[in-house]
Amino acid sequence: MAECFDDFAFGLGLFDLLTLKTHQMKFPWFKRAGMFFIPISLIGWLLVAAAIAFAVYVFRDIDSRSHSVSDTLINFVFNLLIIIAVYSLIAFLSSKKTKA
Repeated sequence: MAECFDDFAFGLGLFDLLTLKTHQMKFPWFKRAGMFFIPISLIGWLLVAAAIAFAVYVFRDIDSRSHSVSDTLINFVFNLLIIIAVYSLIAFLSSKKTKA
C-alpha cells in the first residue's frame, strides 16, 4: 500500500510518515545544537516566527478570559508545551544530521 504514496510529502512514503522514519534532506531547515534546534533556512525562521506569533495569540486569548494571573499562567503553560512539542517534532524531522 505504501508504494502508491511514494511521492507523498516531498518524497516521503506514507509508511515513513507514520513511523517517523527520517530521511536526509537536501536543504535542512534546522541544525541541532544540544537539545535545541536552530533555524538555518528561511522556512525554519518562518516556523519560529509562526510559533512565537501563535504563542502570543494564545496568551492574549487566555488572558482576556481569565480572572487572575495564576489562572492565565496555568492555562498558558499547557498550550506553550504543546507549541514547543510540535515545533520540536517538525525541527527534528527536518534537521541536519550530526555525525555520531
